[in-house]
Amino acid sequence: MQGAMKSKRWLTNLSMVVLSSVCLRIIFPAAAVGTAIYAESQGWGLFNVFGVAPIIAGILAFIILDFAVWLEHVVSHKWPLLWRIHRMHHADQGFDLTTALRFHPLEIILS
Repeated sequence: MQGAMKSKRWLTNLSMVVLSSVCLRIIFPAAAVGTAIYAESQGWGLFNVFGVAPIIAGILAFIILDFAVWLEHVVSHKWPLLWRIHRMHHADQGFDLTTALRFHPLEIILS
């Protein structure tokens, strides 16, 4: 019985990943990457302005992005409207790798 429930959870959670990815592809095709490439070609951005070495810029960008994702998660717990969307992630009856992927498509779009 537990195997059947796990399979159903995995199907649900992974289906949400696929649905969220499709929504992103439809609404924002290459938005983040396209914007980043354009900004780099124009020499925009703090790392370009201050002449930060690419390896340092990569490390700092990773840290800043990780902090932004964490902050977004905290805010999703604090603001009632965002919590209504985010709680789908916490509604999973089990806890495994797929729980980390279970997000409402609207939350993925907002993020």
